[in-house]
Amino acid sequence: MVEPNLKNAAYHEAGHVIAHIETEEEFREVTIIPTKDSQGNIYAAGEVVPLSETIDYPNYSNLITICFAGPCAEAKWRHCDFFNCCSFSEHGDGYRAYELISEGYATKSLDTPDGKLPKSIRAASRPFKHRAECLVNKRWKLINIVAQTLFERKSLTIKEIGVIVEKFYE
Repeated sequence: MVEPNLKNAAYHEAGHVIAHIETEEEFREVTIIPTKDSQGNIYAAGEVVPLSETIDYPNYSNLITICFAGPCAEAKWRHCDFFNCCSFSEHGDGYRAYELISEGYATKSLDTPDGKLPKSIRAASRPFKHRAECLVNKRWKLINIVAQTLFERKSLTIKEIGVIVEKFYE
């Protein structure tokens, strides 16, 4: 049954989209057309910042918030726990966020002998997750509209999303 997964993916990606807009981080397109690695994607405008250079990136905290906003929106839509919607696989949002946080804490790896995240990284992630949850709650109506449109069309460009946002605020 693909449809429910696509609907979940639409809300997930809509969360990322609204976080991009709120943090003024550019992107060019969003899709819920599955790839081998994911159910959906946001395509950056311009070059993606390599992880090794992220620590010097001026909006480092925005990137972490954007990572968490997708799972937060999906969790709200599905009425489930954030950790059920946040992938910690190598290509997942959780992994990327924790990787960014660990860079900030000069931790070379997320791997620990017990398989758990270091307490310092878990603690450091709380403000970013909270910021993402607040953003999702504040913009929930807009996330709904973007998600519904994304579900219907499967892909949206930044221009198409701009039209949706303009109409929403009219």
